[in-house]
Formats: sequence, structure tokens, C-alpha cells
Amino acid sequence: MNERSDSSVSSERGDGQPGTAPPAAYADFPDNAGEFLQALLTASFHPLCVRFDREYRVQDWWGEPATYGLEAISRGSDVRDLAPCLHDMEWDSQVTLPLVHTAEQRAAHVHILPSSDHCLVIYIQATRELLQRQELQQAANEVRLLNHDQHRLLARLIEARTELENRRREAEQSARVKSRFIASMSHEFRTPLTSVIGYANLLLDELPVAHAGAKHAGAIGRASQHLLSLVDNILEQARLEEGGMVAHLSPQIENAWVGD
Repeated sequence: MNERSDSSVSSERGDGQPGTAPPAAYADFPDNAGEFLQALLTASFHPLCVRFDREYRVQDWWGEPATYGLEAISRGSDVRDLAPCLHDMEWDSQVTLPLVHTAEQRAAHVHILPSSDHCLVIYIQATRELLQRQELQQAANEVRLLNHDQHRLLARLIEARTELENRRREAEQSARVKSRFIASMSHEFRTPLTSVIGYANLLLDELPVAHAGAKHAGAIGRASQHLLSLVDNILEQARLEEGGMVAHLSPQIENAWVGD
């Protein structure tokens, strides 16, 4: 480490240990409180102060250059080679550069304090803040990705729901068309069956009971009645539009139909 400069801007000795004189802000603190606070802040923020002239030649420094990747610092070297952020700096005003990347994922808040014949550059450790910001940014990116996935999933659900709704309407329309067709065809069947039953009854009234034709006319009448009951069931199903009705033959009609 370099020797301690006589400049008043000194917070550490050349060996990196806290200076013996506490800052003026802590001068009124009792006992060793000022020195304790100075050491605590130095350990927490690892400040580095570099002084250079208007030709950008390093005159002196205080602190730990290695903390900021400035191990190559030496008196007389061009400070811009070590800190590119100092290129084209203004000498008439103080400047603060937040979260300047220094080396290997390290960062610092850089404070530039120019004066008439020299300039002070103060580095304040900000690596932890940088990591916290990176973590927050990563969390924000993950939230954006989750929102994007959620919106995409929602869009797919809406699309699927729309498709299901369209299919439901098509199915209902198809069911209505089928019901109308069944009802129309059932009426077409019912009319001739009624005529067949009527003529079968006429034959039964005119022919003697023992006549063979009477037996055949009875079979025709019973079969027609059975078909007519099935047609009536189909008509009922068409009117309900949902489910179905099962036609159950009574034992007498079923026995007669099986016998025929």
C-alpha cells in the first residue's frame, strides 16, 4: 500500500486500517464511538479516494484499490486508463455516477469532486446493491414471463371455450334438424298405418271368426298397432329434444305380437 498522504481527505491509513482521527461528524460522540462508527462505515462501504491533477495523473490514493479492480494504480499513471468513466469529465461541477461497473461483477457509486488544481474521485462499494437490483430485475422478468404465459393460456382457454360454444350450437342445430326430420317421417309412417289398422278392423267385422282371413286380419291389426306405438314413441322423443323414451310393450301385446 502507498504511504498516507497529508491531504485532509483521509479515512484510512496506508495499511488499510481505520485512521485514528474520527471525522468531524463524529467528533462530539463520547469515548470511542466516533472511531467505532468510522471503522464500521469503512468496513461496510470500503471507500476508496483517488486524487489526480488536471493532466489526469494519479497523485495519491486512500483505501483499497483491489476492491474495485484497480490493483494497477500507481503515482503518475493516467487515471483514465483505470477508470474509463472519467473520460471527458467536467471540471466545474461535482458529479455522481451511480452503480458504475468496476471489475468482475463489482460495482461502485463514483463521486467526482473537482477543484482548481486537482480532482478527487471517491468510490463507495455498491456491489450488494447491484446484486439486489439484478435479483429484483430477474424477479420482474420472471413475473413478466408468468404474466405472458398466463395471458397466452387465457387466450387459449377463451379460444377453446369459443370453439366449444360453436360446437354446442352446431350440435343443437343438428339435433333440431334431426328432430324435425324424425317428426316429419313419423307422421308419414303414422298415416298409412292408421289406414292399415282401419282396413284390418273392417275385415274383422265382415269375416266370420272361424274364417282364415279373420285370423290374418287380426295379425295385421296387432302388428300395425305395435308399429303405431313405436311411431308415437318417436314423435314423443322428437318433442322432448333431449334423452329418449323407451317403448315397453305390455305382456298382452307382446305375447300377441310374438304369437303372430
